[in-house]
Amino acid sequence: MSISRIGKTIEEHIDDLLHAIEGVSSRATQLESKTRHLEHTMDDLKGTVEFMYAETEGTMRHLEKILGEVHAGIQFLKDKQGIAEAQMLLQRLQLSKSKASKLAGL
Repeated sequence: MSISRIGKTIEEHIDDLLHAIEGVSSRATQLESKTRHLEHTMDDLKGTVEFMYAETEGTMRHLEKILGEVHAGIQFLKDKQGIAEAQMLLQRLQLSKSKASKLAGL
């Protein structure tokens, strides 16, 4: 085998190796780009989740406030109904007492 043939064979192998290295480099660049895109997507998702959590928490606080107001309104109505029932009972008792007094006076 001659030196020129050995040099040519080595040159072919070096070209094949450089071509393979370029392919690996290209794939590494694509992977880096996709990884960067995934990182940005995850950051966006994290921001969205945090925003939605804060919004949901605010809505829950608002609903708790409304529920407290409804509970206070129901208690007010119950108290008012109790007072009205007591007033009706008092009127009946007074009417009954009045009738009893009239009957005793006859």
